[in-house]
Order: sequence, then C-alpha cells, then structure tokens
Amino acid sequence: NLIFDDPRLRILSLIDLQLYQNDAAILAERLANNTTLVELILQSVRQSVYAFDQILNEGLQKNTTITRLTLSNLENVDASTIA
Repeated sequence: NLIFDDPRLRILSLIDLQLYQNDAAILAERLANNTTLVELILQSVRQSVYAFDQILNEGLQKNTTITRLTLSNLENVDASTIA
C-alpha cells in the first residue's frame, strides 16, 4: 500500500506473480484512487478471471491518469474478459 502513496510513482510493473482475491481488491482500490501512475504493466500474472475483472472494472475504469497499459501472457484471462 505504501508504494501507492508515493507521489513519484509513475510506472508500475507487475511481472511473474500470483494475485489472490484480496490482492486484486487492494490493487483495484489503489488504481482507482491513484493520481500519479501513467503506465501499468501486467506480465505473466496469474489470477482468477473474477480478480482480473475487479482490477479492470473497479480500478482501471476509474483511473484518469494511466495512459499506457500493457497486458501480456496473463493466465485465466481471455480477450472477451478484457473487452
């Protein structure tokens, strides 16, 4: 949580990790309220479809500062979920 409070945070890369439901809820909340992040990279992240949906719908859709989003090699997520 502390990293999201740092006004220097511009780019966040989450690479090769497992996100659990609680992690997704925290990430979604922090993304929704963050005002400094301009780039988010999710690469080789393992999570449930519900967790990813929470990140997209409750976090990214409410964020007004991210201008670049990279999604690659995500497990359990297909194009219809992202769309």
